[in-house]
Amino acid sequence: MIEKITHHLPYLRRHARALFGTQELGDRQVLNLLDHLLSNENPAIEPLKSRQDLFKAFAAYADLNSTNTAPFQNSQQSDKHFSRLSPMPRQAFLLNTIEGFSIMEIAEILELQREDVEGLIGKAERDIARQVKTSVLIIEDEALIAMDLEEMVEELGHEVIGIARTRNETLKHIDMSQPGLVLADVQLADGSSGIDAVGDILQRFDVPVIFITAFPERLLVGDKPEPAFLISKPFKQSHLKGLISQALLFAKDK
Repeated sequence: MIEKITHHLPYLRRHARALFGTQELGDRQVLNLLDHLLSNENPAIEPLKSRQDLFKAFAAYADLNSTNTAPFQNSQQSDKHFSRLSPMPRQAFLLNTIEGFSIMEIAEILELQREDVEGLIGKAERDIARQVKTSVLIIEDEALIAMDLEEMVEELGHEVIGIARTRNETLKHIDMSQPGLVLADVQLADGSSGIDAVGDILQRFDVPVIFITAFPERLLVGDKPEPAFLISKPFKQSHLKGLISQALLFAKDK
């Protein structure tokens, strides 16, 4: 059973981290599910055959109440955000905008009616729309992609303070202005690393980061701290917009 869904686990871990706010709590929830599936306590459980089955099992066994505890207790901004966006709307929103499940698939995963799912996602979108606008630094060496990202960010009401093509350009931008969000590619124009560029930023100040890469598995390896926010190329604008909103919800106080 586990072998059939192993290649879906990195994406479940991504979902869990976004849902629970930290890598530690998200992975703990995933491990709890796997322990349950591998135990003999519930022999009547249906075999998992698909990605949808895996996410349905996770939805059934994850403790959503813990999303309102440890990750957010020390952050007034996060407390404010999550008082507006409760766990169920957030879960439905993530399944749709980040994981790409259809409304009917989400209804099956959460064991709800279609209209209930639509209501949850609608509530999440309304709540997120009220969040504070921010400034964005784009680290991307492909001009067309950078332009698309800039246009999309501005459509959301945010301000793009710069586009960096290399690690050195990134340093110049953050010397001039501190962004409230960073969108970063992994492989940059001069062969430098977007991961290293982000590392330079995070050494100076704390800021939410979304990695945009054609090889997400390279960042979801489980052997070092991983990004909570990650999207694959090519990406759908609706998915990235949703992830931007989600990343800002988890932004720490400055």
